Amino acid sequence: MLVFAAVAFLVTWVFDADVDAQAGAYATGVLVLITSAAFAVTLSARRRRDRMTWAYALITLVFAVTTVANRVERPDGLKIAGCFIAAVLIVSLVSRVMRAYELRATDITFDETSTGFLRAAMPAGVINVIANEPDEREYQANSTGPRAAR
Repeated sequence: MLVFAAVAFLVTWVFDADVDAQAGAYATGVLVLITSAAFAVTLSARRRRDRMTWAYALITLVFAVTTVANRVERPDGLKIAGCFIAAVLIVSLVSRVMRAYELRATDITFDETSTGFLRAAMPAGVINVIANEPDEREYQANSTGPRAAR
């Protein structure tokens, strides 16, 4: 929400708060976003081999033609579309980088058997723990009990 509010303030500043100039820019910006979303849905449907891919492609084409027509009629629209796209990409990138360094486990508790294994394995007194999220195959190959039944 804050990103869209910041973009709205930026657009107001770029267009000197002229409502008429902003209207065309906003329409083109929204059309560009909807067109890109429709294109993403079409690609996803194609990858899934969905029978309705042709319908999604047709909808994408309609939005693309409308976007081009609006772009020709009101060329300022590209500025707002660029602002929204840049804002979404920047926020996505920052979020992804922050999550890459996020600590998700704050502690580990070992049972008696694993504590014995760890004491035997660490003559220097230090163990480096490496995170691993096993897939289904690893669960089945390395698990006993309820998890092996998955």
